[in-house]
Amino acid sequence: MRHIKTVRVRGTVKDADGEPPPPLVMVVVSPLVGADLFNAQVRADGSFELDGVTPGKYSVRALGFLQQGKPLTVDQPLEVGEADIDGVQLILGRAQTVTGLVIMPPDRKHLSELVVVLHRKEQSGPQVDDQSGGFTQLNEKGTFSFENVLPGDYDLEIGGVGKGDDLYAATIRAGDQDILTSGLHIGGSAPPPIEVLKANGAKIECTVLDDKQKTVPEAHVTLLLDPPRRSQNALSKQCQTNVSGNCTLLGIAPGDYHVFAVARDDSVDFTDPATMEGLEKIGKAVTVAQGDRKSIQLDVVQKDDQE
Repeated sequence: MRHIKTVRVRGTVKDADGEPPPPLVMVVVSPLVGADLFNAQVRADGSFELDGVTPGKYSVRALGFLQQGKPLTVDQPLEVGEADIDGVQLILGRAQTVTGLVIMPPDRKHLSELVVVLHRKEQSGPQVDDQSGGFTQLNEKGTFSFENVLPGDYDLEIGGVGKGDDLYAATIRAGDQDILTSGLHIGGSAPPPIEVLKANGAKIECTVLDDKQKTVPEAHVTLLLDPPRRSQNALSKQCQTNVSGNCTLLGIAPGDYHVFAVARDDSVDFTDPATMEGLEKIGKAVTVAQGDRKSIQLDVVQKDDQE
């Protein structure tokens, strides 16, 4: 049996003022891939120690509460090799309120069907809390709010059903933060109000075919921006084909894209660079201008195409 070397991880947790944290703070180390958790209670002086940690990439999180019941937390990446790690520093931050405003095109009113979604970037592995964003609807004035958002890095997306689907987010900003490009960072203080500028988007009619040129019902179609803009998740689009093998992508921003079609019972990790390297030649390249109306045919991705 092959022996797997484990290491020890030591560090300290402090509050935003550099003082030891409140009582009953826990440190949890969870892998980006896998299900094994490592956890330890933080000592009164703020120090912690975890033994038996296997090499790999992790998210290390400290979580505690103020006397008023408000959560304090910090979440940061940790890469573990074959040597013990000392000196990990975690600075607790308070949960914040995130507010924003959606500005519609001049010819459109605010739509109650629109939903704002806030979720952690690269959220994977076991989760130790359920306060990592969420979703909310716009009110009649086009504003939205998320309470008790824990420190970390987030993506913000806006979608819905009905007429709102034909709009796209032209810009998403919070002060100097370009959320559309780099996401939203929540730190020790509340971010400035978010401003989302919506615009009328393009439309692509899609027909999905198999290797015998027959239409494929219930196929999943995904539209992704080409690099280097692929990380702008708010501009990706999806649809599912009907019994005739057709579906429509709405609310598309101007840009260069690839479109992929996957059969109902298959799944593809579009965030995996190795998988995407094999799929680029299968996807359909398409360039979209403001307000375009296009029709395309797509070959359904085969399992061999992902290898």
